[in-house]
Amino acid sequence: MIKSRDYLSPDNFYITNPNLGNSVRKDWLTSKLREVMDGSEEDDQQTFLAKHLNVPIGMNHAQQFPTQCSEPKLRQYREAI
Repeated sequence: MIKSRDYLSPDNFYITNPNLGNSVRKDWLTSKLREVMDGSEEDDQQTFLAKHLNVPIGMNHAQQFPTQCSEPKLRQYREAI
């Protein structure tokens, strides 16, 4: 899921957010994901991905999260949200 970046799909948010629909809303996660992916702060992206989507952030992963959606898979998910 990490390598394919399927964690960016709102359909998969339930995996890392078992309380989805109770204390965490899917529309809020979707909105915040769009906001941080559109922003220029890579730290914000990494913090959101780690905190809300349980994406491991480390020295090797830091360069794998582009600030612009240049890959087709990322564009596909961005269009879905």
